[in-house]
Amino acid sequence: MKTLVVFSGTDFLSHIVLKELMQFCYEKGIQLLICFTIDKTNEKIHAEAISEYLYYERRFLFEDRVLDLKQIAGKTGTIIKFQVDANSKDFLCFLSTLNLLSVINLRGYQKFRSNIIADLEAKNVFFVNLHPGLLPEYKGIFSTFWSMYNEAEKFGCTLHKVNEEYDSGEIILSESLELNYSISVFENVLNLAPTVKGMLFSFLSQITNKQSLKVSCQQIELSRYYSFPSKQNIDTFMKKQKLIDLEQASQLVKSNLTSASS
Repeated sequence: MKTLVVFSGTDFLSHIVLKELMQFCYEKGIQLLICFTIDKTNEKIHAEAISEYLYYERRFLFEDRVLDLKQIAGKTGTIIKFQVDANSKDFLCFLSTLNLLSVINLRGYQKFRSNIIADLEAKNVFFVNLHPGLLPEYKGIFSTFWSMYNEAEKFGCTLHKVNEEYDSGEIILSESLELNYSISVFENVLNLAPTVKGMLFSFLSQITNKQSLKVSCQQIELSRYYSFPSKQNIDTFMKKQKLIDLEQASQLVKSNLTSASS
């Protein structure tokens, strides 16, 4: 049996996608291994609004979300590991024992070193990253925020090969959606879930069926890299838009868990 390894973050978008991915892999006869990577983000250095956003995105009801995933994992044979250092020698040795279909980074928090990239490339294993933004225009983090900050008409997500530079590998799939300025950044991010699932399922179906992938190089002249917004950026943004509606965010998380357990 082939194994799909997914490096994941603890954010709620990834949670939604993982639940669907577990069922997909079960039905396709693929062994799924989910690895939550170590997170060294120092939220204290960010503006208060960013820290609050990160809390609701990554840690709100996290124990309940883990239980939610474990219940589905028990039914689908999915393996889940926590606090994984994807660059460690021990993990690379473990990875070498698997019959790999592909390795996907789904909003994992680590930058991958050359050793894991070279090792997977030598074995002809697709190592791809699901970036929740349109490339090459929105490299880096908080892509949806920056799309709204720049008053763009569209945002989206990109599946691309992993190389040693952030968000710079060859593009496999890219999808765009209309931005909804009547809702918060958090809600717009969650609206990406169906598109993310569709892209991953399409990619996995293609490589499972040994279909050739059409890839394209990124246009360097269009590249722009974004980091966390400054307090000034946040203040300017929140005069017109919402970063997160706490009541709505709480309801979205809770309703997803409730629907999963019903």
